Amino acid sequence: MAGIVVGDRCGTLDGSESQANVRHPNGRPILAEPEADPAIKDGQGRGAFSGPPFPGKPKESEVPFQPWARALYQYREANLFEPHTRCKPSGGPRQFITPGGTEFVDIPETKTVYVFDENGPQTFRVIYMDGRPHPKEITPSFYGHSVGHWEGDTLVVDTIGFNE
Repeated sequence: MAGIVVGDRCGTLDGSESQANVRHPNGRPILAEPEADPAIKDGQGRGAFSGPPFPGKPKESEVPFQPWARALYQYREANLFEPHTRCKPSGGPRQFITPGGTEFVDIPETKTVYVFDENGPQTFRVIYMDGRPHPKEITPSFYGHSVGHWEGDTLVVDTIGFNE
């Protein structure tokens, strides 16, 4: 089981306020596109942890990888064998730090949030917000099966069924 927490983003990389705190009529934050890592966006570096970190962005040594996942990450970094470079979905948390960024599309009427890769494989993840449980049987995939809910201004997502 894996989870992601998306907070109410209303600032810039240096922590200053840059966007109005825009909300849906029901008071929930409108999810905005995260800013891309300047080191990646400007073509200076590669990989998820290159360049200066975002405020709060962990260094590779701080990421709580399981041993097998750290070995896989380090192998891919050393060999440029990461899914995004091969136009495959990045999967898991890596989806959020791709060179082209990601876009959250929240559609309250359908109780669904879509997370689109803005570059590379042109893939997307679906987060079901209608209260459904995870299915008992699931075919593993790059993005797994995601269900979410709001806790105040924080989107909490639970995902199972990653294929890696």
